[in-house]
Amino acid sequence: MPTEPKKPLIVISYAHADEPEQPAEGEVKWLSFVTGYLRPAIKHGAVKLWIDRLMPGGADWEREIERKLRACDIFILLVSRHSLSSDYVVDKEIKIIRERQAKGEPVHFYPLVLTPTPKIALDRVHDKNLRPRDGKPLSDYSLNERYRRMSDAADEIAEIAGEIAAFTTLKNSASGLASSIAIPSQQSTHGEVSEFVRSTPRSVYVSYRRTDDEPPPRTSGDGFVSHLRKELMWELKQLGARAHPMRCFGWTKLKSRRVTLGMTPVTIS
Repeated sequence: MPTEPKKPLIVISYAHADEPEQPAEGEVKWLSFVTGYLRPAIKHGAVKLWIDRLMPGGADWEREIERKLRACDIFILLVSRHSLSSDYVVDKEIKIIRERQAKGEPVHFYPLVLTPTPKIALDRVHDKNLRPRDGKPLSDYSLNERYRRMSDAADEIAEIAGEIAAFTTLKNSASGLASSIAIPSQQSTHGEVSEFVRSTPRSVYVSYRRTDDEPPPRTSGDGFVSHLRKELMWELKQLGARAHPMRCFGWTKLKSRRVTLGMTPVTIS
């Protein structure tokens, strides 16, 4: 039976000054703004979200925050002059995430710039790819453009979460790995795919790099991964959905060269 994909845990780090209880004219409740764009992914079961405001009364808040920081898969830092001058955010929360990354733990650090922030503070995250692109603060955009930029960021976070879920599923099912097949890119794969489908009673998850799905130069045909997908779907149709349990497809774009089909690694050479 296929392993149910893990829901990656997102933790948001922010300064309370960026979420005013009674915002003055022109002020933005930034935490509410950001979480509003993440709620569709939560609703559809793609991620779990935790913020300190979810702690019940009487909870040991410091211990609970540290526990979540050490367990999260995605750490979203809401960057502002307030958050990067906070002793707790800088010396506790960011420090824990940095320590985890230094140990090789797979936690994704995602800095999201809210408002103009002094360069001396941004040095704390200078090694990270800031969002919006080029580190331009969300507050500097017009209202409609701000909505679009935040929507783009939410889409990217959901994509990162999908990659994490796919890899976690494969890792947890490592004991059930089937044989591997190598598929030369941009070549006919019908025979190899047919053999794979008929011999692999598993759900299928395909992970690939964007450039692996680009059509060949000077052509209007399919990219390699799109071709592979059509081959798989054709084979499943021939077998019939009831005759073969391999019918759950998850397509996740990765930066690696490796393509994974369910519990079977398929390498593009």
